[in-house]
Amino acid sequence: MDLQYFQNLNPSEARQLLEEYLELQSANIIPLLETYRLAGGRCGYTTDSVTPFFTWLVDQLTVVRKAPDSSLPGWILDCPTYSRFLFHFDDPSNVLILRASYYLGESFVSEFSGLSWGLGNQETVEANMPVVVGFRHGLEMATLLVTENLFLRTLADPENPNGIETAVNSWRLSVP
Repeated sequence: MDLQYFQNLNPSEARQLLEEYLELQSANIIPLLETYRLAGGRCGYTTDSVTPFFTWLVDQLTVVRKAPDSSLPGWILDCPTYSRFLFHFDDPSNVLILRASYYLGESFVSEFSGLSWGLGNQETVEANMPVVVGFRHGLEMATLLVTENLFLRTLADPENPNGIETAVNSWRLSVP
């Protein structure tokens, strides 16, 4: 994810991006949810539906392997964790991740009245990103970043099948 892109937006551009994100994703997720329903899935913008939906989506994603960065020291290159994450998502998968990020955020906003969509705090890495706000301690859920990282981790570490559910439960615990 290009964090610099978001950080370089002025307030007006950031607000426009949030409005477009919400408008486009709320419309464009409908066919994906219909495909999921036809495959036997149940969804309804609840936090309980996020894990099964994301788990189904994992099988729809395609990764492209990357070459190791030869400028890194050997101790990093030899680390099994580093090599497991040597991939990125292809363009169709990035579209699915975008749709899933909306589903994640909208599930929390729909279920918890104290949460809402907003823009990431200017003083954090989430600056100008679409985020869900209203969590305890000023936490912001940068849904694009969270979703991409959940899918990266799930594909890089398939022996840990509970990562998505653990993350969703963690966010639930942060709701006032």
